[in-house]
Amino acid sequence: LLRPMATAKWRDLEAGDFFTANINMGQDIVLYQKLDHKARPFNAVHVNSGSVCVIADTDINNYERVQVAFDIKPIE
Repeated sequence: LLRPMATAKWRDLEAGDFFTANINMGQDIVLYQKLDHKARPFNAVHVNSGSVCVIADTDINNYERVQVAFDIKPIE
């Protein structure tokens, strides 16, 4: 479950924030989470795949900050 929160520049996102770059494009949602990356080369996690990645830290891109809710169920 994703609910749009606000459009934000990269600098406005906090470590731990979930965001997407295409929430209104009619495609599958690509979900990211911003990392505290002071000691690492990566600054985000691509949640769909679990991969760490680098998001361009520029002011040209707008990201959609989203609220995410998970249902946690044991696998039987």
